[in-house]
Amino acid sequence: MSKCLSKSAEAAIRSTIDNATAGENKIPGFVTVVVGKYGEQIFSHVSGTRKLGTKEPMALDQIFYLASCTKLVSIIAALQLVEQGKLALDDADQVEEICPELEAVRILEKVDESGNGYFMEKKNRITLRRLLTHTAGFGYCRPQSNRSIKFDYLTLIGVEWAGIMVERVSKLSLGEYFQENIFLPLDIKNITFLPTEQMKANLAGMHTRDPDGTVRVCEHVYNPPLVAQGDDLANLFHNAGGGLFGQIPEYCQILAALLNDGLSPANPTIRILSPATIAEAFTNQIPHWPHFRRQCMPPPLTDLTRAIWPQRDDRPQGWGLLGMLAPLREGEAPLKAGEEGVAVETTGRGAMTTYWTGSPNLYWWCDREKEVAGVVAAQIVPLADAHVLALWREIESLIYAGLEDSALESGVESG
Repeated sequence: MSKCLSKSAEAAIRSTIDNATAGENKIPGFVTVVVGKYGEQIFSHVSGTRKLGTKEPMALDQIFYLASCTKLVSIIAALQLVEQGKLALDDADQVEEICPELEAVRILEKVDESGNGYFMEKKNRITLRRLLTHTAGFGYCRPQSNRSIKFDYLTLIGVEWAGIMVERVSKLSLGEYFQENIFLPLDIKNITFLPTEQMKANLAGMHTRDPDGTVRVCEHVYNPPLVAQGDDLANLFHNAGGGLFGQIPEYCQILAALLNDGLSPANPTIRILSPATIAEAFTNQIPHWPHFRRQCMPPPLTDLTRAIWPQRDDRPQGWGLLGMLAPLREGEAPLKAGEEGVAVETTGRGAMTTYWTGSPNLYWWCDREKEVAGVVAAQIVPLADAHVLALWREIESLIYAGLEDSALESGVESG
């Protein structure tokens, strides 16, 4: 059964979003798209302007820098190769054969005052599952001082190494692989690592919020694909962890396929993943770490993200193959009055909903139990902007409160 929203819920969400973009130092521009399992748009709304200081309104077909929302697509690509037997989730020998650079990776213990790094040998070998679940030991790294660090370190994170594995096994660039095996089956035409000139002309402006709350236009946080030409463009690294640009409605078609056991909304005879793989992807991969969000996550890149608040109650935490799982069970209690935290898992989501984010304050969620998924999207850094987080939670709450069954089944009226 397809889903729809009540008229009162639609009106309330539109009003809430418009209020959040109206006025000085609020959210400059914002796009929201919500879909059901057949790819049908349950709700969409655009608000604000494409770029602060202009009168050009934001549009539904605006091109956004998707940042870490790229990870979802990269993980789907890796899982496709697992299904084909070309990759394995738990084969460390295979990882080291495909990426020999990872065999000798060591763990950084400390950095002394002179900038020298001290390392120890790793106890656990790296597998694809560890790369996909952020448990291989990699992290975003940037020196937190002005002194020169006198050692080399790997700056790629786990999912980016998974993307390299996809390229080396498929003999395709990651962009080519996405196009042939994900975007074409889903009829996606405007998501890419290499924006065309037309896409660049339709790019949403990038903004930053200063510590005093002032919002201003800033240089784009991921410039290489926007300025590279010739050989530089041809040789550009296809960043599996955060390199895609694209339209929000098209990105939602990926989420719709996950809702519907991998079937393409554009062509329901085509699957991008099997039901068994999707079931595993939405299963908690770290049950032995139920409290991993009990501490504040300091910002690894202070210009791109703020500190992420800790979860302050006893709700268990989880991580699937595609992203964070929250809630793990139905009926979670909301935060107590005065507690910090986003607590989007208390909006009405079904159990095992998966979600993740992109640094310019984009957030996606995929709720297979209640057959609804969506994206809320801004282009403002740092991540975890309080205005966007509050709006995201309010949008989700109104969606779940107003969600209704529709008379439409797979896009065709029943009965």
